[in-house]
Amino acid sequence: MVDILKTDVCVIGAGSAGLVVAAGAALFGVNVVLIEKNLMGGDCLNYGCVPSKALIYAGKLKEKLNKVEKIGMSVHIQETNFSKIKNYIENVIKSIEPNDSVERFQGMGIKVIKGNAKFINQKQIVVNNQVISSKKFVICTGSKPYIPEIEGLDAVAFFTNETIFSNTEKPNHLIIVGAGAIGVELAQAYSNLSVKVSIIDQSNFLNGKDNELSSILKSKLLSQGINIYENKKIKKISKFGEKKFNIFLDEAGNELILDFSHILLATGRVINLDELELKKAGIKYSKYGICVNSKLRTSNKRVYAAGDVLGKNMFTHSASYEAGIVLRNILFKIPAKSSSNIPDVIYSSPEYASIGLSEEEAFKNNSSVNILRWPLSENDRAVAESEEVGLIKVLTARNGKILGVKILSPNAGDLIVPWILAINKNLKISSMASLIIPYPTFSEITKRASSNFFLPKLTSKTLQKLVKMLVKI
Repeated sequence: MVDILKTDVCVIGAGSAGLVVAAGAALFGVNVVLIEKNLMGGDCLNYGCVPSKALIYAGKLKEKLNKVEKIGMSVHIQETNFSKIKNYIENVIKSIEPNDSVERFQGMGIKVIKGNAKFINQKQIVVNNQVISSKKFVICTGSKPYIPEIEGLDAVAFFTNETIFSNTEKPNHLIIVGAGAIGVELAQAYSNLSVKVSIIDQSNFLNGKDNELSSILKSKLLSQGINIYENKKIKKISKFGEKKFNIFLDEAGNELILDFSHILLATGRVINLDELELKKAGIKYSKYGICVNSKLRTSNKRVYAAGDVLGKNMFTHSASYEAGIVLRNILFKIPAKSSSNIPDVIYSSPEYASIGLSEEEAFKNNSSVNILRWPLSENDRAVAESEEVGLIKVLTARNGKILGVKILSPNAGDLIVPWILAINKNLKISSMASLIIPYPTFSEITKRASSNFFLPKLTSKTLQKLVKMLVKI
């Protein structure tokens, strides 16, 4: 007779979404089983957000050191020691690791099982020969790097985001395949650490992002010596020596050959579904993700899903937000629905942050759109800190409704926060224009751009005549 473990909520995957669901449910006294086959903390802690920001920070420090001569100081910059950087990254992960550890979640009363979960029917899964029956299941199995089919790739010990942060040697020439967020972030980090870097993409630089801001960021990377090859198809890779390779590109019918020592694949993500046996549970899915309704419930009413496995917004903050939606629906029966207004941040230098509609979407859905801009070159704090590269762009409807915001600036991920609130609370541009913002701060670009909405009315001849009359009274 099979021993069945019964629980209220069974969470599959201990990444960002899974940990939030498990901790939130346990907080209210619900019996929870949490299953993870690999590392607690998932991709974010071990291979994504945390190690990448540590590496980016190291690169930015060296970038700033290279600027000190501009202000009349000198400093001796040593050669980058990648073994020490690897150790630094590992120490950052270890310092955060206890928050996501098995011990911490067991301390909450959660039963943590290390193993691979598979559905055996619509109500049960099996892990390590243990059958688990649960009133509700939440699938949070995340995603993994997509490995493209490239002739000769099998002859190269290529990096992905799961291995790049363990690198201990300085590449002579690092090729990065993929000009998306991960590719751009790591290209700039390695370039700042004095590595020759080239980016290759079969599409455009930051494809899908705002063209105006993308062009500015692209120019910044080019000025740093990063080579960018857009709309280039990779034909093959060949080895011609110890850690010496050639990559062959198709450039409008002509062959372009680049030599390199190391290669990083940043070609997107694929969701982790293969081992779950979803068909046995009656859960609909596609290669793009698990199919859910606005409440994040699958075609099986017992089962919800959150995070990368949905195949939509593959961000840690999105996964945590979606986990909250699931909790509200499971625990309180509140018909909570997920929002489409998810902020997007690229941790480049300067950072790129976005919320709301793109320029194309705004014009498509509105009869009239105002585009409000303010460059960092006219921000006093930016000038004082030699950070003049950047721009804020705000899209509004004729009535002042805020449709979308794009920011390219140092700490853009922080600067976008009040705009997230404004859009979610349906505030109009007047609310942002009336803010009292400390001087001198980068945040002033928010007020400056917002005030531009009223500039045509304030400078109209009719209003000027009225003001002249009132002054005489």
